[in-house]
Amino acid sequence: MDEELKEQIDKIIPNSKLKTEDLENDTDQSIRKKIEELEMSLLEYDRLKNIEKQYLSEQARLKQLEEQYAAEYTRLKKIAEQTRHSREKLFSPYDKVNIPIPVLDVIIVSGILFIIIFIMTGMSL
Repeated sequence: MDEELKEQIDKIIPNSKLKTEDLENDTDQSIRKKIEELEMSLLEYDRLKNIEKQYLSEQARLKQLEEQYAAEYTRLKKIAEQTRHSREKLFSPYDKVNIPIPVLDVIIVSGILFIIIFIMTGMSL
């Protein structure tokens, strides 16, 4: 077996069970085939490692998005609560009277018109 082939095998699989001494009886063609299989398995391993890195980065991104969602949800809940309190303060006079708002508006407008008519008729006399 030639030295270059031994070096290639040792470079690809330095700590493997498969050593160059075990390959002495194999033909060069079978050794080359084993090297190709090992290179393919190393390529597959690298591909799987890259997929694992992508998965972990996507997991981290998802975690970050979940945190952003929680922060935005909290902010919107606070705004909704403030809006509800502002609305309660704004409409609290109407809420004390159990009359619907349009009816109350009609009463106010008719009262204003009555006062205007009373003033106009009082001035003409």
